[in-house]
Amino acid sequence: MEKYVIEGNKKLKGRVRLSGAKNSALKIMAAAILGNSPSVIEDIPRIKDVEVMMEVLKTLGVKAEFIDKNIVKIDPSSISNYNTPYELIRKMRASITILGPLIAKMGKARVALPGGCNIGTRPIDLHLKGLSKLGVKISQESGCIEATTPNGLVGNYISMDFPIFAINGPNIVIEALIFLINSYGVL
Repeated sequence: MEKYVIEGNKKLKGRVRLSGAKNSALKIMAAAILGNSPSVIEDIPRIKDVEVMMEVLKTLGVKAEFIDKNIVKIDPSSISNYNTPYELIRKMRASITILGPLIAKMGKARVALPGGCNIGTRPIDLHLKGLSKLGVKISQESGCIEATTPNGLVGNYISMDFPIFAINGPNIVIEALIFLINSYGVL
């Protein structure tokens, strides 16, 4: 990790531009398929994982493109597929974030188990447990997660054995959004 050490009694002056956070960007991009019209998302970093997520969205029939340096436009109006290709999903760990929005949008999803970096084990069981509590039926076959909502998504209380917001906060926010949309009868 790179850092700057400032020694002495000198004032700092200037500006620093911070780019968008990769993990948040990927979750927001996945959540954008929940709408019926285009979403324009700013501060999206131009990195490999973002490019892979855009390709995943395109395989689902979603139009996804950079319209400016760090601005992405995602148009889910033509989504037609619920099956994500293994060759893309294996390239990034965050690919699991497409599962919830895809289930909410299509009523079913088939997502390959995520790949990505080898930082260590980062199981997805809490993600699947949360979706199960929302009425999703989940099975795993041949390296894929198959999920359906035979009775639609339902609101529920989800209790964890330990505080996880710092680790899994964006997932909780997306699941809460699905619950809210469902409660208004949109899904």
